[in-house]
Amino acid sequence: MVSSFLFAFYLLAVTRTLTKVNLLTGVTFINIGAAIGYWLICATLPFGLTIDFPSNQSS
Repeated sequence: MVSSFLFAFYLLAVTRTLTKVNLLTGVTFINIGAAIGYWLICATLPFGLTIDFPSNQSS
C-alpha cells in the first residue's frame, strides 16, 4: 500500500514536469526515478523481502 502511494506521488510529479521539458529530458527523468526506486528497494528490503540468488547445481 505504501508503494502505491509513493508511485502515485511520483506519477503526479512526473506529469507536471513532463509538460515543461522535451522528450529526451522526460525519458531521462523517468529512467532516473525507476533506478532510484529499484535501488531503494534493494538497499532497504522492506516488508521482509529476501534475496534468493539462483544456483546451478547440475554442473
